[in-house]
Amino acid sequence: MWRSWSTTTRRHFAFDKYPTFALGVAERYAIGDEGYGTRPLPEVAGDVELSTHLAEALIYEHEFDLTLCQELAVEHGFLVPMNLCFPHGANGWPVRAIPLEVNVVQHPLPTARRCYRLGQALRAAIESYPGTAGS
Repeated sequence: MWRSWSTTTRRHFAFDKYPTFALGVAERYAIGDEGYGTRPLPEVAGDVELSTHLAEALIYEHEFDLTLCQELAVEHGFLVPMNLCFPHGANGWPVRAIPLEVNVVQHPLPTARRCYRLGQALRAAIESYPGTAGS
């Protein structure tokens, strides 16, 4: 699994409804059109079981309010590091991914401390997932 913290854009969320944190909970993620057409990249495979576990742990155990997205198109903030770390082939990407978007556009922004705490909670949630070294 590969995780990416990416900035949200107005393509997904309007300024009148802008989440602080949004977690992808889907089998796949389309390539978003950022105004110039979609990039010639394969869609990104998700991991529904793990993302559901993360959502439940982050909300129930760590009391983070998340927006859960069963449909989410990934854009440059996700795709550039994905492409640099995991070049895709004819069969798509070599990893599954779970996008976690952080609002860095619409005030009020989450504080660095809150993002750090989310990272700590995310680590604990991953470690509690059956089959990982921490479980």
